[in-house]
Amino acid sequence: MSACWSRWLSAIRRGCWTTGAGRWGNGALHWAAAKNHVGAVRWLLERGAKLELRNNSGATALHSGAANGASGCVHELLGRGADAHHADSSGRTAHDWAQVRAHKDVLAALRRHTGLPFEQPGATPSGSPRPTTAPQPMLSPSRGRVHPSTST
Repeated sequence: MSACWSRWLSAIRRGCWTTGAGRWGNGALHWAAAKNHVGAVRWLLERGAKLELRNNSGATALHSGAANGASGCVHELLGRGADAHHADSSGRTAHDWAQVRAHKDVLAALRRHTGLPFEQPGATPSGSPRPTTAPQPMLSPSRGRVHPSTST
């Protein structure tokens, strides 16, 4: 079993799909979205996972998916009503994370969903200046390789 599956299954067993778990406050939905497990995201949401649950840094599952290039999960979360304009505690939106990490598929999904151009250099979708602090790591993409037979 991959490390990611172990993390989100462990969070589920502890009842953490509605509350954050562990050191960073990430629930099962954060982990599933970060690793682009669309089936797991659907399963969790159908069983009551909170779409807008924030971790310790104010990030939602949409932030986690966007920061890790999980375009399938970003599309699913947006389709379920995730707030694309929500900023985390550093002032960054899901779009900001995707842009910083050059995830073009995620950026395209966010643009299609919101209808906003997001083309203004140095500004967030709301038009306010981007934070000048360096982005903090979110669910490192180097952790937990997913075996192809377990992906959806």
